[in-house]
Formats: sequence, structure tokens, C-alpha cells
Amino acid sequence: MTTNALWTPMLLLGGLVALLGSVLVGFLGWRYRRRTSLSSPTLTEPPRDLSPALSGMLLAVNPNPGWKQVLATLFDLAQKGVLSFAEVPPPKSTQYKMFALRKQPYAGALSASEQGLLNVLFGIERTELPLSELSKVYKRQANAFTTPLRAELQAHGFLDPERQQIRQSFGRGSMVLFLLSLVGIIASLLVGSTSVIWPIVFPALGLLAVSTLSFFIMLYYSPLSDRGAEAAQASHSFSDHLLAISTKAHMNVEPGLFDRYLPYATSYGLLRQWVRCFQRQEPASIPAWFTHFETERAESFNAFTTVMVAAHTTGSTGSGTSSYTGTTMSGKVGGGTASKGAS
Repeated sequence: MTTNALWTPMLLLGGLVALLGSVLVGFLGWRYRRRTSLSSPTLTEPPRDLSPALSGMLLAVNPNPGWKQVLATLFDLAQKGVLSFAEVPPPKSTQYKMFALRKQPYAGALSASEQGLLNVLFGIERTELPLSELSKVYKRQANAFTTPLRAELQAHGFLDPERQQIRQSFGRGSMVLFLLSLVGIIASLLVGSTSVIWPIVFPALGLLAVSTLSFFIMLYYSPLSDRGAEAAQASHSFSDHLLAISTKAHMNVEPGLFDRYLPYATSYGLLRQWVRCFQRQEPASIPAWFTHFETERAESFNAFTTVMVAAHTTGSTGSGTSSYTGTTMSGKVGGGTASKGAS
């Protein structure tokens, strides 16, 4: 048998595999779609009964906590009086400004995720953590924060076990088809390189196409229950509201909104925009939980925003060092001499 004799039937078979497989996978995705229509009210206040971390997680198709939720929780704890951000005297050998996270006495109730985060950062006896070590210390035991946070999603009834199972099935199906296609491609290359039967690669490529479709359906298939989807829509609505505020340069915004919604803006991934919005206006009053050696209002606010953005950049890039320790003493913190993590 010649290569030309195999070319046409194998090509047709590969196309048939891709077509029928894609139709079947697409039909399953359509069959298990969400059938409940959800309302989308416009929110100008945070969603009720949702912490900043949970609300931010719900913006993703498959909710998982990340560094944005860590920072949002820290800011939220600071607003409650559990933590403070403070400038500390630098070593004599350096001219850089340095900041630390301080644990304050607090008798109120905390969620399991909040307590877990505090335990990771401070342990039992520690009360101060240099911000330069924040990301590194957190990543040693991140599960102490992320596991309770996922449990809170479940406790709120935001996850649907059936939809979770369906999502996993699409993922497993994609993996099986990918492995089968990989075996077929490798076999065709090994055998076909010394014979005329290399066109058998086409059915394997058809399986690869179906595997890719199944993978993308898995990516965009939400495991949220109807209740979780409604909470996600509410979070999206409030996120859009904060984004609209932060992008309207001509809009005069109430200064008190900066601190009030900072945890939510951070969890939604809007920290940089939120900071720039208030930097464009008259310098806002810095939160009571941030202390700085500067006495001028503008310089204090610049220092505050630089530290916040630098902390966000440090965790997002996975760097173990923080850029706020690289701010010079001579200039404005967050101004022209801002550290490399801020923008």
C-alpha cells in the first residue's frame, strides 16, 4: 500500500473524528449549561454578607484565592483594628524607608480564613512582620488561608457538587483524549518515518482537536450554584461600579471612599486604578491604620499608596523582597522616587 492510498481515507477519518467528537462534546456542554436566568442589578455598595476576599474570588469562573485576596483580607483586618501598617526605623547601614505589619490586640470574632492568615504571618508570639518578608512568609503555609476560604464558599452554598463533577469530567475527558492523540502522533512519527503509513497521524490530530474543545469547555464551565452565580453577578456589578469611579478623571469622589472600599478594590484587581484615582485629586486622608514618619498630608498619602501598590506587585510576581524597602529617604515616597514595584 502506498502513502497516496492511505492519505485520503486517513484524512477523512481524522476529519470525521474531529467533527463527530466536537459535536458530541459541544452538545454535552450545551446540555449541562445553566438554565436559570439571573438578574443583574447595579450595586453601589458591597454585596451583603460577602467578605472582600470571597467577593473577589467570585469574579473568576472557577473561584480560587490568590494574592489579591490575601492583601484584601489584610486591609480588611486593618480596618477592623486587628492590624496596622507602620514605618519602622531602618538599619543605620541603609537609607531606605522600611515598613512593617503589626498585630494589634483584638477581642472580636474572626473567620477561619482570617485567623489562618494571622497564624501564618505571626505565629503564636510574633507581633511584627517586615513587609519585605510578607510574601515569603505567607507562601510557606498558604493553605492555612486558602483552605478555610474555599470552605467558606462551600458553607455559603456557592458551589454546586453536580456542576463541580461535570467540570471535572470535561477535564478528565480532555486529558484522556490528549494522551490518546499523543500516543497516536508519536506512533505515526516512529512507524511512519520508516514506512508509508504515516498518514495515520490524522485520526490522532482529530482526537487532539476534540481534546482541545473539551479543555476550553472545562475552563469556562462554572462550578457555582445558582446562589453562587447570583453572588458572582453582584460582585461583578460592584466591581464595575468601582472601576467606573476609578476611571473617571473628571469625577470628584468622596475621599472617605478610598479607605472604605480599598479591600474590595484590591480583591477585584483594581488596586492600581483605585490608587491613581485618588492621587489625581487632592491628597486624601490616609487610613488610621497606616503610620508614617512624614507629617505633610501629601507625602503621607504618597507613601501609603506606594506601599500598597508595592505590596501588591511583590506578591503577584512571587518576589521575596519588597520594593518599598527601596524607596529613597530624600524624595517623596510614591512620587518621582517611587520604588520599582509601584507605578
